[in-house]
Amino acid sequence: MSSTLSWILSSPCTRRGERYYLTLNRYLHFSSVINATLAFFGITKLLSLRLNRDKIAVLINKSSKFLDLETCDEENIIADCKAYNSIITTMLRVLVAALFGNILVFNAAAVLLGDGDVSLLTIYKPSFVPGFIMYLGQNYVLVLVVTAVVAHDGILITCIIMAQVQFKLINNKLAKLFVKNQQYRKNDFDKSIKECVDHHNYLLEFVSYTNRTFSSTLLAYLAIVILAMCVEFYTVSKQISLEATLKALIYISAVLFQLVCFNCMPGQLLTNETEKTSEVAFYSNWEEVSSPSVMCAVKMIIHRTQKPVFISAGGILSINMGTGMATLKTIFSYYMFLRTVTEVVD
Repeated sequence: MSSTLSWILSSPCTRRGERYYLTLNRYLHFSSVINATLAFFGITKLLSLRLNRDKIAVLINKSSKFLDLETCDEENIIADCKAYNSIITTMLRVLVAALFGNILVFNAAAVLLGDGDVSLLTIYKPSFVPGFIMYLGQNYVLVLVVTAVVAHDGILITCIIMAQVQFKLINNKLAKLFVKNQQYRKNDFDKSIKECVDHHNYLLEFVSYTNRTFSSTLLAYLAIVILAMCVEFYTVSKQISLEATLKALIYISAVLFQLVCFNCMPGQLLTNETEKTSEVAFYSNWEEVSSPSVMCAVKMIIHRTQKPVFISAGGILSINMGTGMATLKTIFSYYMFLRTVTEVVD
């Protein structure tokens, strides 16, 4: 393996790439990566909000037809649903604090640890522009990026958790639909099961529409996360300076928190809840009902739930905790490769 790597590194193409690397390394400071990824994060989220504004409005309108918590008489289910609302609120506050904390750290690092040039980002500074104008402009850009990220991710996690809560309510309704020794008229059974089937189909369409709205953005987001975190881990390991290490660590913490708490974990909760529907429907004593329409409806629900329901990234990846772990493994793999190559070059 080492001989193969040595041969690759000694090839003409690699030597040419080495010269490019050494040239770029003179000009690209670690924070240039932060600049680029912040720009990509902001542009991606802003474009998603702008281009998908009509779809987001449709999602909001669709949510108006969701089941009300008052339709559920289980106290534990209601408590869980209210807990999800509290979790979303808390996580949004933490995200805002984390992202604005990044801005404060950038400011503190520039003022306290800088070389006299109070600059948050590595950018071109025209001589005719006063320093305080550049300073205020950089803060404005960072605030704009944070606002776009919070708005986009707040809408996304709300849609995911609302869908997850609705699947929980429909599962509870199915579980109590055919209670043994409970007398119902045939019309009552038909009406109740029809409502369950219709709402289940409505939820599947809601998740599908959510994917059509945010899928491309999520794929671009994962690509940016992998690139940014790979370089930031490398920055921490090289210990360029206290300022560089501090910025990189805070930046890594904020991005990984955002990835796990606003994408992977909600996606996993939604998938877990949808997987319960077929089991709940199958064990709901539906076979004791002599109505052919009821049997057909339950079989339809079971059949529809055989297809996994998940939040998609570009139609390629499902957003869940498994994807989060795979993303971290990819980040560390590219980080180790980058470190190996740069050590050989140095």
